[in-house]
Amino acid sequence: MSSRVAKGIGSLLLAAALITVFVEVARRGSHPIPRRPRVTGPRRGPGQAGTLPGQFYGRVVGVSDGDTISVLYGSGEVRVRLSGIDCPEKGQAYGTRAKLFTSQAAFGRNVTVQVVDHDRYGRVVGEVILADGMNLNHELLRAGLAWWYRQYSSDRELAGLEAQARAEQRGLWSDASPTPPWEYRKRPATPRRAPAWP
Repeated sequence: MSSRVAKGIGSLLLAAALITVFVEVARRGSHPIPRRPRVTGPRRGPGQAGTLPGQFYGRVVGVSDGDTISVLYGSGEVRVRLSGIDCPEKGQAYGTRAKLFTSQAAFGRNVTVQVVDHDRYGRVVGEVILADGMNLNHELLRAGLAWWYRQYSSDRELAGLEAQARAEQRGLWSDASPTPPWEYRKRPATPRRAPAWP
């Protein structure tokens, strides 16, 4: 008899817990959870203060492509564009491999971001240092999965890493004539075809 009573009480407690969960879900559905505040950093220039230090530490929670990640810092996510390099775009050869490389190296891991600048999209531009001390920007170049972004960087070390990967035909340099992403982005978008109706 006592085991039946215990089972009945257990069932009632479970039902009460489920009702509480459903009520909470319904309540949040009518009042959406506020989005995390966007963390912004300092822009270069006189008198422009920001909320990010010149270097910060956080966990990588997103990888948009080979050279853009999201880092959890404070109460928000900071989008970080790797400085001095440009990885192939998603539609380009080696674009998927570059994203996979960055994901395997950094996703879910803590990194140090050394802030260099801010770009026009509001992203932090910086160097990403992995937990083992490796520089992700350098490793992408070394693997032949990025170009040295000459237009925005005068870093001779990056130039040397690209030249070495090119000479050894690593990654994208194994192609006869790889297209730099900045040229690929200038191409007009292919118009989408309308569906054919029967």
